[in-house]
Amino acid sequence: MSHLESFNKALKSTWVKKYLDPENHGKWKYFFDSVLQLFGRPAIFRGNLKQDDLPKYGFSDLFTMEILQIWSEVSFNPFVTSVDHYHSSSLWHNSLIKIDNRPVFYKSWYRDGKGVKNVAHLMKDSTTFLSYHEYEKLFGIIQIFWFFKALYLH
Repeated sequence: MSHLESFNKALKSTWVKKYLDPENHGKWKYFFDSVLQLFGRPAIFRGNLKQDDLPKYGFSDLFTMEILQIWSEVSFNPFVTSVDHYHSSSLWHNSLIKIDNRPVFYKSWYRDGKGVKNVAHLMKDSTTFLSYHEYEKLFGIIQIFWFFKALYLH
């Protein structure tokens, strides 16, 4: 007989894989889209969230919260293993990148094809971060300076 808790987690993890699949056009995906619209929709599943950080998001939908908890249990990686791994790390919904002890997500940086998705997008080269003005010029995103500075301090 199968271990029911493990079976349940595996079944719910497949929801995430199907949700992230661009070839899957099921209408049920609208449910996740509506609940996750403030969080970049699939971006929350592509991050690196630790279960302890999920309550900070304040999800009222218990099903979505359970799916996120299961996904975090499976996908969270507490270690950065190389420079390449660091550069490819998601900026958004990453428990290793926090401001005020909360994972970061700036919808205005993420949306509209701006392309700001991982640490490498904030780098001038492999060892130097872009300055605030270089960032503004490159991405055309005007942000309050202290948000930008806070991101680099943590």
